[in-house]
Amino acid sequence: MPYYEKKIISGDLIEIERYFATKTGNKMPRSVGLNESSKGQEDLNNKNAQKRLIRLLNANFSGKAGDLFVTLTYKDPVEEEAAKREVTNFIRRVRRHRNKKGLPEMKYIIITENQGRWHHHIIMNAMPMEDITELWGHGRTTISKVDQAYNFEDLGRYLIKGEKASKNTPDIENAKEKRKKHSRRWISSRNLTQPIIEIKEIKKGITKTPPKAPEGYYLLPDWRIGTDVQGNLYQSFKCVKLEEKPVNHKSKARRRKENVL
Repeated sequence: MPYYEKKIISGDLIEIERYFATKTGNKMPRSVGLNESSKGQEDLNNKNAQKRLIRLLNANFSGKAGDLFVTLTYKDPVEEEAAKREVTNFIRRVRRHRNKKGLPEMKYIIITENQGRWHHHIIMNAMPMEDITELWGHGRTTISKVDQAYNFEDLGRYLIKGEKASKNTPDIENAKEKRKKHSRRWISSRNLTQPIIEIKEIKKGITKTPPKAPEGYYLLPDWRIGTDVQGNLYQSFKCVKLEEKPVNHKSKARRRKENVL
């Protein structure tokens, strides 16, 4: 039975997992203590949602490009349906405005949540911040360039954060209201670039040797090597694309002479 390598490419971020699979191609669960699902299904669902969101952010947005993290609030309390209607109308206004100004087609991800009051977090491509404030008009706007810290991991975890505890346990202060079952965690524009997923068979299996980054990438420190429930090795690691180095126009002979000196 073969080993496989799964590669997920999201912009400059590559995630690689190497694992043993059964004859049906199903991946074996990880051993106790390394299996993320041992913390509970809800926790696992949150982690998987964070991963999906982080990949979308890496594949579509960039602080260098001036893309924005926007929070829209209401000066007066609103109900959930009204909040969703108002943010939909806001997106329509922004699209019309961008079209008039000759700006690129709008790309966005919206997370609407209730944390005392309904509000919206929006990640969107660049445009003048003052225009966003004018186009909203229902309350305060907080706008900044997207923070790509740890390849959007900080932002992804913030947006998919803990919810209020159940009625049988104390509420977590400032946590958001519990999400309705089967409700969407976010809505997004249809023009988002999706992560690329590649799967191939590994002929030589997996070793305990630390992983190496592909050419043109550097390895992030949170790589893991472990075993599944049957003792088969697995590897998981992430790599980020290296920035282009400045061209050195000195000849090889001149560089050798300088190194000797």
